Parts: sequence; C-alpha cells; structure tokens
Amino acid sequence: MTSLDQLHQKPAPQFSEATLTLLAHLKSERLKINTPNVSDNTGGFLFHLIQDRRYRHILELGTANGYSSIYLLEAILPEKSGHLMTIEIQRDTYMRAKTNLHTYRDRVTLVCSNATEFLKSAGDLRFDFIFIDALKTATLEHFLIARKLLSSGGTIVVDDVVKFGNKMPDFYEYLEKNSIKYSIIMTDEDDGVMVLEWLC
Repeated sequence: MTSLDQLHQKPAPQFSEATLTLLAHLKSERLKINTPNVSDNTGGFLFHLIQDRRYRHILELGTANGYSSIYLLEAILPEKSGHLMTIEIQRDTYMRAKTNLHTYRDRVTLVCSNATEFLKSAGDLRFDFIFIDALKTATLEHFLIARKLLSSGGTIVVDDVVKFGNKMPDFYEYLEKNSIKYSIIMTDEDDGVMVLEWLC
C-alpha cells in the first residue's frame, strides 16, 4: 500500500481528451457562476488514493457542478462494480451536475438532498470511500453519521480542513478528545485534505 505522501507526489492523472475538455468546461463554468470546486491537485490526490486502495463504492457530500465527481468517477472506471453516489443540496446546481455527468450516467447516482438528511436515511448503504465537502460548519455531524456507513478498511476524506479549519473547531476537538488519528495532506499552498483511514 502506497503511503499518502507518495500518492501526493504522483503526477497528474492521464485523462482522455474528452475528459480534459469536460473538466475545462466545468472550470470555465465555475468562474462564471462562482461554484466552489476542488483544485486539480486535490482531485489528483483523491484519484490516486482511490485507485491505490482499489475502492469501488464512493460517497461524495457536495457535488457542486460535478468537477470533483469526475476525478472520483475516473478513479473507479477500471472497477466494473465501481459506483459513485453524490449528494447536492441546491436544486439548480444538482441539475447542472446531472447534465455535466451524463457521460458517466451508468456509474453515478446523483441525489438532491441535504447531506445530513441523506446520511440519516441511508439505511443499509455502505461505502468504502467517503468524501466530505459540504457545509463546513456541519463537518462533525456529517462525519459522525458517515462513519456508520463506512465499510471495514474504508477511508473518509474531508476537504478544506486548513483554509476553513476555523469553521469546524468542534470536529477537531472531537478527533482530539477521542484520540482519532488523521493525516493532513497539503494539496495546495493554502489548503489541504484530512485523511482518516482504518476507522472501522
């Protein structure tokens, strides 16, 4: 198993021209409508982490226009059973993502819902990789419920834990109080992701 630091040092994923064109379109769209997206560095790290661990069943909280979803989907394409479920609260953003991800329609399920409400109603659904990139002030709530949906040996990754760390102090306090180990990978100069492995 490759270390997180080594995965971070890997070169950018090699995507098809069609995928690169789609990403470029979404990046342009993001600038016009001010949609928050992960950086390409973060997307690349997620891609390599998923492929290295051979995760198949992915949950994403916070679809936005589908930019990060593409990195997640491209990572699981080699796995025949690979599937992404992604949650977006804003109806117009959800509809935009549905259009943007049409190419992957057989591999993705888009849900328009509040992340907390979805997690509470997820029932027997299980995922081996969960990416939390929703309302920052609700990070602890999302983590606590998402953890129950995590398969054995799975991983949770939380985005924006440096830039918006001040919006999730209760999350950091919970991890400290319960001696939960985590790693922060600085995917960008001013921000990074938190990786929590072996939670169950």
